[in-house]
Amino acid sequence: RSAPGPAVAPPAAHPAASPIRAMLERAVGNEKQIDALLDAAARGKTFKPGELLALQATVARYSQAVEVVSRVADRLVGAVKQTMGTQV
Repeated sequence: RSAPGPAVAPPAAHPAASPIRAMLERAVGNEKQIDALLDAAARGKTFKPGELLALQATVARYSQAVEVVSRVADRLVGAVKQTMGTQV
């Protein structure tokens, strides 16, 4: 058996990537929560009004996150296209 080596730290994330990564992780978490609630509803679970309001708020946050990601991706693709078009 070999002795465990020193712990290797993951590569440091770019500072600008951290908020984007956090937003994407929240969006994925919201998506999983929405999927779980929809599955429960499909199995016949009934929800209290407060639970439905919470679901509505979660869906709204998820929708906003998807919209932001979509806009960022669109601008990124536009910037890449412009860069590729201006190269000599």
